[in-house]
Amino acid sequence: IAHRKMQRLIENCHVALLREPLSFDKETRVTSLEMLQKQEADNFDLKVKKIADLRPTPELLICQGGVSQFAQEKLRERSISLVLGVPSHILDAVARCTGARVLPSVDSISVCTAGGKIVVGKCKAFSVEHTGEVGEPGYKPLAVVEGSCLDRFSTVCLRGGESRSPEE
Repeated sequence: IAHRKMQRLIENCHVALLREPLSFDKETRVTSLEMLQKQEADNFDLKVKKIADLRPTPELLICQGGVSQFAQEKLRERSISLVLGVPSHILDAVARCTGARVLPSVDSISVCTAGGKIVVGKCKAFSVEHTGEVGEPGYKPLAVVEGSCLDRFSTVCLRGGESRSPEE
């Protein structure tokens, strides 16, 4: 999870998937810092609004690329948890399991939802688990998307470090 105040356990979770990084494209022209910050904030307001306006409203956004701090805050304010830096093949697997459609970009939302198409998927639960012990090198958070609400099945195999085996 990108922010410690975002939800780590969501039951009956609606999931949106995004392939594009949610970051501000800075052009190479000279602009005052204040003006650039305002443009960045306005840009993220619009992008996060488009994501939040999806129906059903997603509680979780899984993003392949990075997400700027501005966008993370805007998502948190709208109670949308965020997992970022997810590889493309994992996005595709989550899409198959949840029935979500991977959005190429925020700007493509209107095209992808044209004609009432659903792009938001659903799972029975989303949670963040941890492996290893706090302070040890093997301590890692794992995002778990659990139980499809559709007639879809999948197996996800998590592989830990070579020196340890799962204790549960």
